[in-house]
Amino acid sequence: MSILEAKIDPLATVAAVVISNAISSIWYGPFLGPQWQKYGKWSKEEIEQKMNQPKGKKILISIIQQAIIVVCLALVFHYLNAQRLSEVLTATFWIWVAFVAIISLDSVLWNGNNIQFFLINALNKLVSLLASAFVYYVMSH
Repeated sequence: MSILEAKIDPLATVAAVVISNAISSIWYGPFLGPQWQKYGKWSKEEIEQKMNQPKGKKILISIIQQAIIVVCLALVFHYLNAQRLSEVLTATFWIWVAFVAIISLDSVLWNGNNIQFFLINALNKLVSLLASAFVYYVMSH
């Protein structure tokens, strides 16, 4: 099965990006925002400075990043010939293990981040990826 034959569903892609960004907004806001800031080891001044910076450019880049991720997931699903939701979610989980969890663990090993900070970030990516895959699958089938 050629990846070049894959048809990307634009509406499903947009919906998956929206759900992923909504999850992250809640995750880093009311759900785990205070713990994330605490474990991030930022001073109050650094947090206030970050909160007062313009966010438009960062939000746009985040949307573009997530769109690329969703398209790549769709291409992998096509290549694997994943027909069932369970196959899509299983593939997404293993992609997260290999390309997010394991690589992100370097921040603990080499950058001195604590494990709680790593877990908050890595689990956000897992939930966001699974939700994106779910939404993409449901809307494109």
